[in-house]
Amino acid sequence: MSDLFEILESKIMGHNLKIVFPEGLDERILGAAGRLAKAKLVTPILIGDIGLIQEKAKDLKISLDAIEIYDPKNYIMMDEMVEAFVKVRDGKATNVQAREILMDENYFGTMLVHMKLAHGMVSGATHSTADTVRPALKIIKTKPGVQKTSGVFIMVRDEEKYVFADCAININPDSQDLAEIAIESAKTAQMFDIEPRVAMLSFSTKGSATSPRP
Repeated sequence: MSDLFEILESKIMGHNLKIVFPEGLDERILGAAGRLAKAKLVTPILIGDIGLIQEKAKDLKISLDAIEIYDPKNYIMMDEMVEAFVKVRDGKATNVQAREILMDENYFGTMLVHMKLAHGMVSGATHSTADTVRPALKIIKTKPGVQKTSGVFIMVRDEEKYVFADCAININPDSQDLAEIAIESAKTAQMFDIEPRVAMLSFSTKGSATSPRP
């Protein structure tokens, strides 16, 4: 069985992908961005105060040569971003409100993806799941035919690879939700060259839980 990271590298190598990392001052994110840039797998985009990020990277001996850094407070295309945000929110935010909202790095990063200035975003190192997912739901939304947003964990143990869904977003899914999550999770597994064989798990072991949810 191929190594998971080898599979990912082969899929993205040479595609000139740009990935946003909103938590630009986190040491783990800086380290990951530095390794990705050095390997020329993607072009990382860090969000935050440029001076502080440069200072932190210097302390950590991380090169920023192949990394882009955007500061929402001084972003050259902020007027265009504000206009695009107001449009996608269909008048639910004024220009003044949009400008304030876009100071949040997760909203700012999601808009970079929406405006096709980046291909994707990785967040959640220092932000909660809710803070990470909420901007995507408001701006990107779900793909056609999908009603619910769900998440997965990919667990690797030696030669075994598993996709676990949905452990973080949908609290009490009904049968339709579960079916949709299963189908979309199977598609995710295929993206990582995992043959999908779906099993439904419950938090009740043979009736051990008294909740009606199982």
